[in-house]
Amino acid sequence: GFMGEGGYEVDLLLMSIAISLLLSGPGRISIERDILKREIFPKANYKQKQVNAK
Repeated sequence: GFMGEGGYEVDLLLMSIAISLLLSGPGRISIERDILKREIFPKANYKQKQVNAK
């Protein structure tokens, strides 16, 4: 069955979700972005600082 003995489907699903979040980041679905209205690593400011430094 889906969650019977020796089942690996749930583990595989959770691992794939974790890897996809690790690689892409939470983006628009982030709780921090919705509730706190800020981001830990704002991408726009980082790129703007690189352009201004040149």
